[in-house]
Amino acid sequence: MGNERQTPPRRGRTALARALLLLASAAGADPLRLPLGDPARRGREVQVVLDGITATATGALVTPAELARQLAAADVVFVGEEHTNAEAHAVQLAVLRALADSGRAVTVAVEMLPWTQQSALDEWVAGRLTEADFLARSGWYASWGHHWNYYREVFTFARDRRLPMAAVNAPRELVRRIRADGFGVIGSDAARFPPAIAPATAEYRQLFTASFGSGDALHTA
Repeated sequence: MGNERQTPPRRGRTALARALLLLASAAGADPLRLPLGDPARRGREVQVVLDGITATATGALVTPAELARQLAAADVVFVGEEHTNAEAHAVQLAVLRALADSGRAVTVAVEMLPWTQQSALDEWVAGRLTEADFLARSGWYASWGHHWNYYREVFTFARDRRLPMAAVNAPRELVRRIRADGFGVIGSDAARFPPAIAPATAEYRQLFTASFGSGDALHTA
């Protein structure tokens, strides 16, 4: 064959084209680069700096204290995570510390426990439980499953500062019933849910799909 350029068979070209399309689709679905939100800013990007806090509205770096000042008027602050990423939990702790140090009243709402375990959280904040007792009383590994050490510093900070904590997840049994039969099964627990669940906008669905994808059975089922 020498140096002649070989043309792949049609079937190979088709498979290659499909693979490239899949790659292009995946690249276009990067949740950090979706054209969503404020039309004036949806096409802009800001530089992310290691160990720094970037205000995405301006692109400026801010200190934890300045972050707390900018959040002074916010009633609820959401801090996301990757469950098994220790750096994400370090960010949570830093934000929590900044808010507490600013002098505002802080309640720490946690996804890790269902509302049926609120009494265990109250006992923890009051300092009446050891870590081992708390894990047993709260059913941590039955309710959540991810290792306690990822969350330990956030929980011990809240306990040491006597910050109220709220268990805000739904019990797994109720989640299973809703998944099987819909929200009509929540009955007397309706007051614990917002009046509307997951705004069904095209942008929301686009962000959700890009963030979780079909391979994430826990969220997409």
